[in-house]
Formats: sequence, structure tokens, C-alpha cells
Amino acid sequence: IIRSIDINLQGSPHFKLDYITSIAYTNKGYIVATLIPYNYAKLPGWLVFIDPDTEYIENFIPLKYCFAPKHIVPTSDGKKLIIACEGLADAEVADPPGSISVVDIQSDDPTLWKIYNVGFTAYDDCEDSYDEELVMKHLPEGIYLPKPEEVFSINAEPEYITVDDDDRFAYISLQENNALAILDIDK
Repeated sequence: IIRSIDINLQGSPHFKLDYITSIAYTNKGYIVATLIPYNYAKLPGWLVFIDPDTEYIENFIPLKYCFAPKHIVPTSDGKKLIIACEGLADAEVADPPGSISVVDIQSDDPTLWKIYNVGFTAYDDCEDSYDEELVMKHLPEGIYLPKPEEVFSINAEPEYITVDDDDRFAYISLQENNALAILDIDK
């Protein structure tokens, strides 16, 4: 070990760290790690950006709708980060939905970075939907629901991601569902 970085100490004004789940290097010159706070079922996760030259933290970025970020993958051009948000349940607290976050880091100015979150509510198959804008989609046959009393967005727990060579599609494992989600990164 050359040097350790106390993320918990430096992150304390923002959150209390439970654990780090994934780390990646981008060709934009950052080491990026996904962070899960204590109370992970109620509090969203964070990203930490570390400068590999100085080995100091550059930025903490909150992932407003990403509960329990599990895995992070940069696109090959380094312009986007794709994060699997597992949405881990805490039986005594909450069971947040799983989702995918996409962070556009094209700009050299971190204040201009954009965060998008893609959920699975369109697959919840709710007949009494009050959201007329929401287009409902149906799950393919055979998708396993470990909690059949819950809607799909609660059952979905994205685990790991890979991105194709063209940076067009992200393939996300939904381990608990024995399924694979495919995300068009450009949409």
C-alpha cells in the first residue's frame, strides 16, 4: 500500500460512510468510487472523485435517486459513468427501488455535470396508474420476482454493468431476477 485515503473522514460533512462498493478509472483522469452511506435504504449513495496524481479527493457527488450504488463503469471515451443502483432493502426501514444512474462528465467543470436516473417503474404493470404520461411496459415471460407482492421496480436490484465497444448500450445484470437489462446510453 502506497497511501491510504480516509474517505470516511473527508466525507463526514456530507454523510456517514458504510462502505465502498466499486472503483473505476476514467480516461478523463479520475479515480471514481461508489459510496454507500449508513441508512442505505433511506439515504442515496455518493460518488467520490480522486485525483490519481495528488491522491486527494477532488469531489463528492450525491446520487439523488441512486440507493446502494453497487458498480460503476465509465464509457470508453470517458464522457459518462454508468452506475448500478442496487436499491438494497433494510427490512426494518425501507425497500427502495433499483435503478441505473448515468453521470455525464464531459465538461471539465464539475458544476456542469449532469446526472440522469433510469428506473424500472415503467415495468410495474399498475392498472391504476395515475400518471398518464407514464408508458407502461410488460416484462418478458419468466422474469423471477423474489418479492411477488411488490412491484418490479422494488424487485429489480441491478448488480453489475458492462458497456459495449461503441458506448451505445450498457448491459446490466439483475441478479435477483435472473435477468439482464439493456440500457440505450444515448436516450
